[in-house]
Amino acid sequence: MPTKCLLRSDQPHGCLPGGLIITFITLILRQPLINVDLELAAKLAGGSPRQTRNNYLRVHSRFKQGLSTLGSGAYDFVIVDCPPNFNIVTKNALVASDHYIVPTKPDYLSTLGIDTLKKHVTDLADDFNQYVGDAEDAKWKPISPSLLGVIFTMVSYRNNSPIPTIQAQQQYIQLIQGQHSTFSQMVRENKTLYADAPENGVPVVIRHVSGKTYNDVQDELEILTTELLGRV
Repeated sequence: MPTKCLLRSDQPHGCLPGGLIITFITLILRQPLINVDLELAAKLAGGSPRQTRNNYLRVHSRFKQGLSTLGSGAYDFVIVDCPPNFNIVTKNALVASDHYIVPTKPDYLSTLGIDTLKKHVTDLADDFNQYVGDAEDAKWKPISPSLLGVIFTMVSYRNNSPIPTIQAQQQYIQLIQGQHSTFSQMVRENKTLYADAPENGVPVVIRHVSGKTYNDVQDELEILTTELLGRV
């Protein structure tokens, strides 16, 4: 695939709970993500069942193979932010992953697709593992990405406690908690603090901020990180 990627490791470093040091790496694509997906899709076709199987395994393992070239000890964790659709780029991320997380706003439309997403992940693993078994080649390994949990985001807070802005939000929080594993710590809505984070390339959790609310947001993100590490 002619697409070239650049991994920049000159971004800020941060210290997470438990002393875990993380380097924030920026992935820069040389062409739009949709073009990457289209090029990968074009490589799926095969003239025979064997070619189709081999193409499927190769295409869906591109990201996993790329990570393997970094060598052992190059990272502790890789967190991939996937687009909100189940395209080949997202499937590549799942094939390379041990776990996945579902962030969602607690409302009807945002939570509607959680069950569908879980089914898609199960179907992907079933299809991939079927091809792995048929291939009988040691270089292909079965996958089993598991759901670590659902994280509620964009939640309003008052006095350091989440307060769903309308009763319906609380209703959906309770509904999802009854159906799926959820994280106890939620991500509060704060347009001011989060607004320029992507532009500056500095995660909110390691920014130098002043003000109790901003410090509380950082503390909550560290709590969420600790909870996440406890589930891995």
